[in-house]
Amino acid sequence: MVDKIEGVFTSETINQHYLSQVEQRFNSCNKNASQRNKKINIFSIGDVRSLKTKAASVEKKISKSLMEHDLFSIRTSKHGRLNLENLMGPLESAFSDSVNDLIGNKTIGKDSDEENLSRVKKILSLKMMSTFRNPYYISRTLKIINFGVNFILDSNEHLAALINLYKKENNIARLSKEFNVTEQQYTSWINTLIALLLTSEKDGCIIEGMIDEIFLAEEFFHSITLYTYDDNLVLLPETGMHETADYHSLTYFINLSSTSFLMIHSNVLSDLGNMKISPKLYEHIIEKCGREDKAPEYIDKMRGKKIFSSAHNNYQMLKIFNTNCVRSAKKYILFSQPKIDDELLFWQAI
Repeated sequence: MVDKIEGVFTSETINQHYLSQVEQRFNSCNKNASQRNKKINIFSIGDVRSLKTKAASVEKKISKSLMEHDLFSIRTSKHGRLNLENLMGPLESAFSDSVNDLIGNKTIGKDSDEENLSRVKKILSLKMMSTFRNPYYISRTLKIINFGVNFILDSNEHLAALINLYKKENNIARLSKEFNVTEQQYTSWINTLIALLLTSEKDGCIIEGMIDEIFLAEEFFHSITLYTYDDNLVLLPETGMHETADYHSLTYFINLSSTSFLMIHSNVLSDLGNMKISPKLYEHIIEKCGREDKAPEYIDKMRGKKIFSSAHNNYQMLKIFNTNCVRSAKKYILFSQPKIDDELLFWQAI
């Protein structure tokens, strides 16, 4: 019974990546190499901000890049290693398939919006998880979503994991010091990741449910644009994506590969907390309708709508994407190239 309960967590993987290998491989500097030999260039964010185009990178094998020993391990004792590697696998596989469809098979404009939205959800599920599972963002994650030390899903697997966490046959004492958080915060973080990832036959996993809710919210309409480039110009954030927000919209900038990124721009259409419809958007709607009294009807038709588009070699948007990568990073920037050229960013905004 114990083996069955713990089976989902059983993995002997010691090198555990906080930015998945599949995300890094899409940005590798030796794309024709075998999976195990692929490499990527890593920049210290401090060097990039101070030295700019003179910042030097370190070329690393992706198998050893942005990882830590037993980062997500629940148990490391002689009884066998338990960690979250198996839970992350399905998200990573779905991400890989979806990216290959979007940029390889060019499905935007060819397949239905429903099919492409399904791909976007799978991509965003992994990318959101990449932000939550980065150990340099533990405090941020616990502010956004914190299931706490003792939270348990209605799941034998989750109960077994929590029991093993309390036994402390792991490296949490060492890791909490390394990432400058308390042991309780680290344990809460691991428990939060477990809760996000564990799948039930009835409801799926919470992280996928969170992504569904983003696109079900009728207070927004969503503009989803795929940007592609002939050359390897797109930076990879340490969290796989970055997001911006103001009082009128939310925007997710998502690295897909060294030649492409996805932008999901969600405009609010009605009051939502402190958010309100943009005055410029409202003026545009009135212009479209011809008169103001028609605006509410037009807005109702836009609620929850998803508009897909694509653009090729838009260098203004590339600079915006790359600039935000550098501005939002805490530790590292990754890139397929060994240098970050002057024309890739708005350096004055760094």
